[in-house]
Amino acid sequence: AGATAPSTARAGRLAAARAQAQQVQARLNQLNMQVDIAVQKYDQANSRLHSVKAQIARNTVALNRARADLRAAQAQLATLLAADYKGNSGSVTMYVLGSESFTDLINRIEFVQRADRQQAQLLQQIQTAKRRIETRRAALKVERRRALKLFHQAAARKSQVEAMVAHEQHVLDHVKHNIAVLREQAQARAARLARER
Repeated sequence: AGATAPSTARAGRLAAARAQAQQVQARLNQLNMQVDIAVQKYDQANSRLHSVKAQIARNTVALNRARADLRAAQAQLATLLAADYKGNSGSVTMYVLGSESFTDLINRIEFVQRADRQQAQLLQQIQTAKRRIETRRAALKVERRRALKLFHQAAARKSQVEAMVAHEQHVLDHVKHNIAVLREQAQARAARLARER
């Protein structure tokens, strides 16, 4: 009867260790599902970040094109202004009044109006190009910050869940080791009892 009590206690410890192993395995299974979700979110965030980087590359090309358009429009405006300044008449009024006939007067007025419209259009192009550059630059900064934040959050969650899995796996390995030790002890005890009979 004295041998039965330690044997029962060992069986109880073995059953408790097995129950603990099942609990740890269940937690580990849940964590593995969380890892899968975290990896998917990480992959999605990484994909979005790559997409944003590609978008930034495309917008950089567009930005450079807008800057080139701006420089061209500014150069064209400078050329028109310089031509107006260097003109023979000295002023628009003198140019218009220097007409030799009514038809010449009308032609000169129309020419001045066309030149004014051209200058106004160029100024509008310059302003539009400047706004486009600033709008793209601002949008890219915002999108890049969002994508990086999402990526870092996903990476942190993935690392956190992976660390939890590693911990639970360590606990499970320890419990399995304890079960193996308890089994070996039970087998050794059974073998010793069999020899003693």
